[in-house]
Amino acid sequence: MAMNISVQFEVITWFQNRRAKLKRDMEELKKDVETVKVLSAHKSFLENVNDMNILKKKIMHNDGGGSPHK
Repeated sequence: MAMNISVQFEVITWFQNRRAKLKRDMEELKKDVETVKVLSAHKSFLENVNDMNILKKKIMHNDGGGSPHK
């Protein structure tokens, strides 16, 4: 009977540890998703800035490199 109780405690402990690990893994995944969202937004912003710089260079080249249009 003592052996049966010991096995039950081992099973209970195993499941508790498993749930704790799953919880940690889920929290880590949530952080990873948030990081990807932030990096994606930064990438999009940088691409927009780059596109604006390219347009600015084209406008300046077509304008003769000088004054703004009136």
